Amino acid sequence: VIPRQFDADVLEELQTGSIDVATFTSSSTAENFARCLERAGLTLERHPLYASIGPVTSETARGIGFDISIESTEITIPSLVQAIVDHFWQERV
Repeated sequence: VIPRQFDADVLEELQTGSIDVATFTSSSTAENFARCLERAGLTLERHPLYASIGPVTSETARGIGFDISIESTEITIPSLVQAIVDHFWQERV
């Protein structure tokens, strides 16, 4: 099921900048996220970090205007999660 709009709680979190990372597991998730932002008329003042499952998804997301900060080395959910953990771990060190 593809959401046509953000849930009210998600919208509030996006508006307040409380979401640290938005993950894209496919090109379509990046496209749908952009559509939901557009439908909500939302311009993010504080963007979350954007994480992508792989190079094709990153290319699509960048084409939409999302700055991909994290990209997994393998096209799997565990690899994406590890890339996010590694990103935040490196910030701590």
